[in-house]
Amino acid sequence: MAMIVETRELVERVRGLIERCGLREDGQSLQERFERVMSTPIHETLEPEMAAVRENLENAMQKLRMRINREFRPPPGAE
Repeated sequence: MAMIVETRELVERVRGLIERCGLREDGQSLQERFERVMSTPIHETLEPEMAAVRENLENAMQKLRMRINREFRPPPGAE
């Protein structure tokens, strides 16, 4: 049960970081919103805070993907 709680917390962290990047909840999946945020160019010198937020977002999303693949998806050929 702790794994589910931790995964939900990680999802909320990713959502919060996406919102800090300026993209509000719009009915798209978390993955689609993440891709939209990351595809929008920023100038790291002019927006260092946004660059840091996006780096945190990228790390959190990678951790979420790994957890989902490792803990919640069946291994290939297990069906």
